[in-house]
Amino acid sequence: MISFSRISNNDNLDLEKITLKYEEILVDYSLILVEYPIHFYSKSIKIEYEIFNSLSKTKNYIFSVTIPQDIIIKSTLNYASSLISFLSSINKDIYDEALIINMIKDTKIKNIANYHNNVFSIKFNYDLIFKGFYNVDPPDDFLQISKFIENLIE
Repeated sequence: MISFSRISNNDNLDLEKITLKYEEILVDYSLILVEYPIHFYSKSIKIEYEIFNSLSKTKNYIFSVTIPQDIIIKSTLNYASSLISFLSSINKDIYDEALIINMIKDTKIKNIANYHNNVFSIKFNYDLIFKGFYNVDPPDDFLQISKFIENLIE
C-alpha cells in the first residue's frame, strides 16, 4: 500500500529520491493500493502522484470507503468525483469502480443501490478489532470485494 499523504507540504522535495523509491516499489507488484489523502490538491502530493503515474502506467480504480451515514456517504462520493476529475488531468485511465460502506452494525441502509453501481457492505466485526486480521478468517464481505478486484485486473 502506498500513501501519498506522507510527504510534508514544502517545496524542498527530493524528486530523485521519490522517483527511485517508486521504481523500487513498482517493479515487484502487479497490484498496488493507494491511499489518497483528503488534502490531495497540495503541490507536493500532486508532484508525487505525477511521478508515481509516470512510472506505473496502469489503470487506476477508485474504491471509495465510507461509514454508514447518509451525509458521510454522499460527501465521500462527492470527494471521489472531485478526485477523479483532478487525477484525469494527469492520467486518463481512472475509473470509479465501487463504494465500500464499512462498519455496518444492525442498521439497514435504505436504497443502497442508489449510491453507486457497485456497492459493497462490510459488517462491523468485533473479532477483527480485538484479534486482528491475521488471527481471523477473512469475512465473506472481504472475499466479495477480492473477487470483484480479481475480475477487474484479469
